[in-house]
Amino acid sequence: MDIFCEYMVKHKKTAKDSLMVLGYVLAALFLSLIVFLFLFGRVMGLEVLLIAAVWYGAVFLIRKTNIEYEYILTNSILDIDKIMSQKTRKRVISIDFKQIDGCAPANANMAAGNANPSVKVLDLSGDINGKGVYYVDFSKDSTKYRVFFQPNAKILNNIKTVNPRLVTVSEEDVQ
Repeated sequence: MDIFCEYMVKHKKTAKDSLMVLGYVLAALFLSLIVFLFLFGRVMGLEVLLIAAVWYGAVFLIRKTNIEYEYILTNSILDIDKIMSQKTRKRVISIDFKQIDGCAPANANMAAGNANPSVKVLDLSGDINGKGVYYVDFSKDSTKYRVFFQPNAKILNNIKTVNPRLVTVSEEDVQ
């Protein structure tokens, strides 16, 4: 029997995201002021075009902070895609649940820091401190990974059937 599930999670904005947006707006204001001061009255129309280009770039960068993650489970392989501003899709990682080291519910202490610097940690959840966040440990191309993700009940039930020995699921998350 083939398994296919997909689920999308919107990434919660952090203080870092808000500071980046503020930085983009301040940079656009500064560049607009510079263009206005140096080109005002010299080259008609060019200053308006350059200011419009600066603000277009700022809006483009601000939209890039709107991030969603899509989890696609096909048989035993979970593909996680990063979708930016509902336009650009990028495959972040593929995880084969038949070859994992472990999967269980995560807690806030795990997300705060990683004791082992040789493990590459990826936060692909909507909110790392939120409810229903799981981690999966696995190795790929001689690199150890710990991936945090936030699946729904259907994906959890299916990955549990793929590898019941190594996948631990909280009962409140599968109902």
